[in-house]
Amino acid sequence: MSLNGSYELVKSEGLEEHFKALAPEHKGPQGERKGPPPQQGKNISISISGNKVKIDRGDPKFSPEYILGEEVDEQGFGSTRKAKATLADNVLTIESRGDKDTTKRVYALSGSELVVTLSSSKPGVPEARRIYKKVN
Repeated sequence: MSLNGSYELVKSEGLEEHFKALAPEHKGPQGERKGPPPQQGKNISISISGNKVKIDRGDPKFSPEYILGEEVDEQGFGSTRKAKATLADNVLTIESRGDKDTTKRVYALSGSELVVTLSSSKPGVPEARRIYKKVN
């Protein structure tokens, strides 16, 4: 089974804690501490064609495109980071380097279940997971 396709969110684990620990200094307009980025919808689509990878989460401001094995600029959420994507079987790994840390997103497909694991090199940031089911 290929990673190409559309997926619907089933559940999230530790997402709010992950984002709060990742950017505790991120404040809203009234100074309140913000958690995860705004919901981008419950669906994602992954398209792999040759060495090009596109992940569409339903947010036109953050629909990154990658070239496997090459470093590219990844823009979103107010910053630009250096990102590199690698693919091994049905596991897509994206590592993004910023000024202060490295984040990793691992997209692992098993049967019709896609598990996206989010992690960070920043101390004290817990791992988070989003579990999706393939819809086509």
